[in-house]
Amino acid sequence: MVRGLMCAALVCLPAFAVLGSVSPASAALSGVYESIRQINAILADDLLGNILGGVSIISITSTGDGGYVFLTNSCSLRVDVVYPADMSKEPPGSDDFTLQFEKPICKQP
Repeated sequence: MVRGLMCAALVCLPAFAVLGSVSPASAALSGVYESIRQINAILADDLLGNILGGVSIISITSTGDGGYVFLTNSCSLRVDVVYPADMSKEPPGSDDFTLQFEKPICKQP
């Protein structure tokens, strides 16, 4: 039984070592971490509040082509995340993108 546990440990330890070395900083360009970074940047931008007038956001949806749609009770707003053409000059995890806010589409009262 000890031999079986030892073999399992010898197989598992290298896997844990590899998985343990992956951090949000090293995975900055992975899908989930990059989406979180993009959405946080949009939410922190004063322009979002100015455009939407400080109303509550009901949902945030990825457009699948580098943007997000923010939905409120009365408006929808698309924000595109634009990366530079030559990303090799930017260190991973830097603020290497810009935000382009489109004109909101609002319901008439």
